[in-house]
Amino acid sequence: MKERIFELYRDYIRDHHPDLLATLLEEQRAITFFTEQVASAEDLIIVLTGQEQPRSVIEEECLRRLITSLGPSRYDYLHSILEEEFPKHFEKYYEQGILYTELINLVRCCQPVFEELQFSESTIEDRYTRYAIIGAVHEYLESSGGL
Repeated sequence: MKERIFELYRDYIRDHHPDLLATLLEEQRAITFFTEQVASAEDLIIVLTGQEQPRSVIEEECLRRLITSLGPSRYDYLHSILEEEFPKHFEKYYEQGILYTELINLVRCCQPVFEELQFSESTIEDRYTRYAIIGAVHEYLESSGGL
């Protein structure tokens, strides 16, 4: 069961937090990270197994716990901003096959802004957060010759 949770968590991170995955791979600590994270849900596996919950419920609950600890996806947030506010750049990056890479670069570029604004579930809908991130994206596109 832990192997399946490992796979589900890895796939979730690949799809929604590829910036984290890229960092883990660059630092050669992806396997360790995933193994430790899945191990942190072991107590939940034991409890739910003891309650005779179906395998799918156990996997879902463990994945939910692991995902919650990550917070909202900065990658998904920037994907949305780039698509909505800078559609020409979004389309250009998509057509060139570099959207994924550019979004990871944007996450890294916007990291200080995300941290300063304490980006979280409680700030994700805040309009000032959105404006600040749009400004940071604008600066990134301008500095990369995109504007």
